[in-house]
Amino acid sequence: MMTGLRGEDVLRRFAAWVIVLSAALASAALVSAHGVAVDGDPADWTGVPPPGGGYDPVAGEWIWQATDTITPLQEFRVTADETYVYFLVRLAEIKAARGEGAPLVQIAVDTDRRQDSGQSVFVGLTRSRLAAGPANWERLIRTSFATGRLSPAVLDPNLADVAAGDDIAILAPQRKTIEMRVRWADLGIAPPTTLRLTTALFTADRRENVLPEDGLALAAVTPSNASLGTLDRIAAYFDVSFRADGAAVPPPAPVRVAGRDIPLPPLLREPLLYAVVGGMVFVLLGVAFRLRARPKSWWWG
Repeated sequence: MMTGLRGEDVLRRFAAWVIVLSAALASAALVSAHGVAVDGDPADWTGVPPPGGGYDPVAGEWIWQATDTITPLQEFRVTADETYVYFLVRLAEIKAARGEGAPLVQIAVDTDRRQDSGQSVFVGLTRSRLAAGPANWERLIRTSFATGRLSPAVLDPNLADVAAGDDIAILAPQRKTIEMRVRWADLGIAPPTTLRLTTALFTADRRENVLPEDGLALAAVTPSNASLGTLDRIAAYFDVSFRADGAAVPPPAPVRVAGRDIPLPPLLREPLLYAVVGGMVFVLLGVAFRLRARPKSWWWG
């Protein structure tokens, strides 16, 4: 004959259930984050581009594609893991893999998304710069293929290169792709966070300056719901949010209070946070019920 469960048994089963749920949520959080072998072969990029571009939550990739086949910058992807942020660029053509005519990609990374904090210039003697507004950068990533370097420069607002030795950029002329990885530490920030990115393509001369001198960007990544502006004042940018494990996820819809949009902090997107909070609530309730079951003389002191 079965008997009812005692309070302690219920509490133990509750605790076990919370542990299993936390493990499941932690495992789910790890599904989308993936590293990339930066070797010039884009096979590791498995995301399926959504219509009009955007996020593939299964692959954990943010994907943008050109709307035609003649735009010099055809595709741009972002993903990450706990150590690196990864970028994939597809080009319409590559005129030279080294020296004059080599592609020059510059990615402005706004890490704080504060109005007018940071730099607005692109480097290499170009007239192109960011339009006045909310996307000024704290780091600028730029390739260095013209001089044969396999590591990108990562510039701080003083234009000092803070790149680590294992930051890599690989140009694959036959595939017309560029793969890059940059350490989170070199960006001066760690996930969970949201990065505001502006990506522009140039042609380099032999000294890694823009060709022709004082020339403009050839193209920039423009999300479907954004305006490019002009190539001398690029207004387009896009926000990519990252979970603690590095997975790229859509930025959460802001909470609207008194007519103002208030974005949710990245921590509130962490599913494990809710598992931990739920577990603490269950444990506290269990302790309260056990204490309440004590003799009244003990309970009331």
